[in-house]
Parts: sequence; C-alpha cells; structure tokens
Amino acid sequence: MIYSKVKLGVSPDINALASLIVCAVGVCIIAAGWLVTRSDRRRALETQHAAAEHAAGRAPRSLTARS
Repeated sequence: MIYSKVKLGVSPDINALASLIVCAVGVCIIAAGWLVTRSDRRRALETQHAAAEHAAGRAPRSLTARS
C-alpha cells in the first residue's frame, strides 16, 4: 500500500506515517540505550560491593540471602 502510494506521488499522509515511524524507532533506540546503561551501572555497583565484601572476609550477599 505504501509503495503504491509513493509511486503515485508522496502525499501528506505518507509524510506523517514516515515521521511516526522515525519517531518510534528513535524512542526505541533511546530506551534501549537507557536500559543498557542502567544495567551496566547496576553490574558495576554489584561488582564493587562483592569486592568490598570479599576484602572484608564476608560471603557475598548473593550467596547468603536474596533481597
């Protein structure tokens, strides 16, 4: 449907559809980047806590209890 409309000439509704698709993809990319960054920060924090507990001679929290 979109291809046939483009062959006949680009109408405003095709421009609107293309804009919506570009915005949706942009939002998905931003959300994925935010989730990856959040996951990396959480992993780094857990690594720091595990290293600190190991240096203090205690068992890591993940082995003793889940919170």
